[in-house]
Amino acid sequence: MRQPRNFTMVLPATETDPEMYLSFPSFTFSLVPPAEQPIDSFAELKTSIRRAAHNLRDETVRFIEQNLEVAQRQVTESPRDPEYRLPCFYTKGYIVLRRLCRVISPEYKCPILEFVPNAVQMAVLSEHGVGVIQMPRVIVESGMLVEGDTEDKESLQNLVDAFFKDMEEYFYNYMSVCGTCPPIPQSFNLMKIYLKKRATNERRCDTTKRFFKELDVHMNIYLTGVFGEEHVPVDYFKTHAID
Repeated sequence: MRQPRNFTMVLPATETDPEMYLSFPSFTFSLVPPAEQPIDSFAELKTSIRRAAHNLRDETVRFIEQNLEVAQRQVTESPRDPEYRLPCFYTKGYIVLRRLCRVISPEYKCPILEFVPNAVQMAVLSEHGVGVIQMPRVIVESGMLVEGDTEDKESLQNLVDAFFKDMEEYFYNYMSVCGTCPPIPQSFNLMKIYLKKRATNERRCDTTKRFFKELDVHMNIYLTGVFGEEHVPVDYFKTHAID
């Protein structure tokens, strides 16, 4: 049985921070001879955005589906209204990828990223129908996702609390459904980038910035405390590091 714990505690200083780049090989097909092909200086970044958008979609949909499956299993054991929601790493991860698209060009759009909100909405409607989960809205001017009726940001502390809660839920649901500890979601990196950027923009102290820089360590300690070392080893985030 998990034992939730209380804890206390952005993106990088620039949007072109190397931490944003997840290196993957890029394969293209063209009839133009290599010598005549224009060099795309953002090819690696575009590939990274596509991969990250694909993972963000899959991990958000998995969160929705497994959350419902676990709740349905438990309905007879603990008769209470389950809390259905979208993970905070969905909207924040989407914002990070949107900002990376702007690094390439203000007009650049990644087709996979553009489809992510539709894919998530379809998953919500398929699993829950209308009105159960409030969907974030897209701001036409910027293309960003916003939760609620305003663009007001939640406090950094509340966002950290929500992220730890979502990661606990993600691990718990995955282990309940699949019987094993899940791979560390790629969206963890996106959320880490977002939090570091927020801390920098808000001119937080060095201790807070260091907390986010070492977020994987703190998350590992928290999840091990909740689930036990037999389920989440103390070095799990180190041995299963995200590329």
